[in-house]
Amino acid sequence: MERMAAERRPERVIPATLDAALAATGGRGGRVLAASSDAVLASEGPSPRGACVRAELPGREGPLGRVEVWGVADEAEAQAALRLVAAVGARSLENLSLQRENA
Repeated sequence: MERMAAERRPERVIPATLDAALAATGGRGGRVLAASSDAVLASEGPSPRGACVRAELPGREGPLGRVEVWGVADEAEAQAALRLVAAVGARSLENLSLQRENA
């Protein structure tokens, strides 16, 4: 999560968020989807099979997207970890957006 929070290049925040989500949950695969179109912004691992844990990337004006992880051992623990990762990732994206607006 440190790498994700410290990332200063917007194009790297989404992949770093997915990496942090997989590390925090122990998931075997995952993806990050855009809020408006469900377009896949980043993906890793095999196709989803079985249970999928999801968390929105919460933004100030609504969701920025969604993180999905599958292949987790404990869904309740994975859900809690994923919510935290999603919040930090979304915050990083919004901070970068504000910095660009103010530059």
